[in-house]
Amino acid sequence: MLSIILPHIDEIDNFFLMKDEYDIMKLVIILSLDGRFLQRLASELHYVLHEGRIQKIHQLAKADFLWMIRTPGRNHQLLLSTSSGFGRIHLTTYDYDKPFSPSGFCMFLRKYFEGGLIQGIRSVSGDRIVEIKIQNTSEIGETSIYYAYLELMGKYTNFIITDDSNIIIESYLHISILEGKDRAFMKGLKYELPQDSKIDPNDEEAVIETLASFSELSSKQLIEHIKGTSPLFADYFVSTFPTQALPMNEYFRYLQTINNHPTMSVGKKTKFYYFDVFDDGVKTYYESLSAMLDIFYFERSRNERMKQIGKSIVSFVKRELDKNIYKLEKLENELIQAKNNESLRMDADLIKSNQQFIQKGMRKLISFHYETNQERSVSLDPLLSPVENLQLAYKRYKKQKSAVGHIEHQIELTKQEIEYFDQLAAQIDIADASDILEIADELSLHNYLKAKTSNKKKSTKINADSFEDHTLTIYTVGKNNLQNEVITHKLGKPNDWWFHVQGMPGSHVLVQNASVLSESIIRYAAQLASLYSKARLSSSVPVDYTQIKYIKKIPGKKGYFVSYSNQKTIYIDPDPSMITSLKKKK
Repeated sequence: MLSIILPHIDEIDNFFLMKDEYDIMKLVIILSLDGRFLQRLASELHYVLHEGRIQKIHQLAKADFLWMIRTPGRNHQLLLSTSSGFGRIHLTTYDYDKPFSPSGFCMFLRKYFEGGLIQGIRSVSGDRIVEIKIQNTSEIGETSIYYAYLELMGKYTNFIITDDSNIIIESYLHISILEGKDRAFMKGLKYELPQDSKIDPNDEEAVIETLASFSELSSKQLIEHIKGTSPLFADYFVSTFPTQALPMNEYFRYLQTINNHPTMSVGKKTKFYYFDVFDDGVKTYYESLSAMLDIFYFERSRNERMKQIGKSIVSFVKRELDKNIYKLEKLENELIQAKNNESLRMDADLIKSNQQFIQKGMRKLISFHYETNQERSVSLDPLLSPVENLQLAYKRYKKQKSAVGHIEHQIELTKQEIEYFDQLAAQIDIADASDILEIADELSLHNYLKAKTSNKKKSTKINADSFEDHTLTIYTVGKNNLQNEVITHKLGKPNDWWFHVQGMPGSHVLVQNASVLSESIIRYAAQLASLYSKARLSSSVPVDYTQIKYIKKIPGKKGYFVSYSNQKTIYIDPDPSMITSLKKKK
């Protein structure tokens, strides 16, 4: 008799090890984007995009691509990501920034796919693989068929393009035969599907045979024997089957063919699936799988996109900060040595007072030094005359003396560099992709980075965050130097109020439309200033505030540093929940 093992709440932990919140998010994705989900999603995409023409392909980040597709009477945006943590494919209605210069892979996609027609979208063998069939015309007028395979395999996520003979012509990740992996992805090799002993869930006879072979029904058995089966589906099947009047294979087929009912459950963890398998959390239902994925991923992938876009900028700022900290330490040691020039002066004076006793060829002078009231030894150059040794000694003394001023000047410049890059590092911590790009523009302006040549006219619009409270008071937050300068000295009026954390890098917060600076306004502005600063994880953070007319830019310094007067100070405990009542303005 077939026995059934019901799943435990923590059974999932037997399959995956979660290290942090990022791992939890990847776990949710692995659980939800299984073969069954992707089969439904592929069918949905095929229905919407079949015979659609690919008009343009943009690169949103290192691993994210946006395809602009035109179907009769309508435009669509198809988002494909090969990110190891957020790999996915779905339609999106969001207006994404398109700041990334196209990579070689993106240029390849443009060459082969732009102008092409989507002939079909399907999942492969019930696994986590989506196939896109594209027909396009070459430069010489020949019609060609291409296949694009998006393999959503966690850290092995890849995007492979083949010709109609299934020969690889490009892939996002290149894996050589010499690497000893199970599969290789290189130009000229034949594309092969992953091989394992699991059965295709769409093969009804194989499913019947497999289910009949189970001595006990458990989530583990389903996952190990049937392709594209996640713990989410397996747990639901095992827990609900005992209540069904259907035979096991018919109930399995029922869940395979059940109508889509896209469901997101929000609780301790946010989970989603193509139908409602959840018994807890606040549930939200969506009209399509793409609509649900669009909502789920947009905010969650923001940091991932920012990391991809700003990785080189973040690395550069950290490298420059570390380099200048090391340089300062070295200069301070050199200053200590340089200030020891009195010893060189005494050597020169000793040579001068004993010239009559020095002969060419001597290597050392030992004589009583009246200033120190003891014998002193001075090294001599045996190839030089007494006069030349004296000149050399005074030359060393003068050089060392003049070096003090030079080193002190270098120390001051290095301290300014540390202050500047420390400020940028703090701004990066609260930045989104657009903010990072503005920081890159600033670094180019100061010749730290090579400016990209472009015929496009730069927009003067800044990406500052702006909020409004119930009194219509407006709070504008500058998250980098460009934004800080604009809101403080262009947007702000003399009698507007200005907030900033005391004595550390942070955002300038401008308060407008405040006829009276009430306690609630002060607290809202101080919360924003503390939360958008290096002190956001601290407590009792001092925040200074004064009017714009008392703010002055410090000239000659990189970045945007100001001095101010007539300020008051409030001490605040940063609390993100306090500003949730503020309405974020677009």
